[in-house]
Amino acid sequence: MHSLVRYMNQVREEEGRPLHWGRVQNGTDPYPFLGQPPVMTDEEYESRAGVARYFHWKFFDTRNEEQMKEYQAVMDLCLSGMATQHHLQRFVDRGDGQGKVFHYVEWIRHFMQVPPEGN
Repeated sequence: MHSLVRYMNQVREEEGRPLHWGRVQNGTDPYPFLGQPPVMTDEEYESRAGVARYFHWKFFDTRNEEQMKEYQAVMDLCLSGMATQHHLQRFVDRGDGQGKVFHYVEWIRHFMQVPPEGN
């Protein structure tokens, strides 16, 4: 079973654009297509499509329940192969007496895309 199968029914949009999973489901592409897929033959698609990568970063306060869920979701994306963890650093702030733990994470998301005509 493909490691991304669990996301196929959950994630429908990313980077403000729709995700298309058809070629992931049939084992043709390693990642979902980001944006509106172009109308072209399979041969044209295979000669032009490639993996697009999008960089993200964030500080997460893992004592905050909402941020902890988001941190776990990012790490899960990395473990599934939909993203690559680029950097992770942990900070413990003991100055306020609460021992807050912050995680600074950089990750790269992977999608299939076809460059615009002329590129």
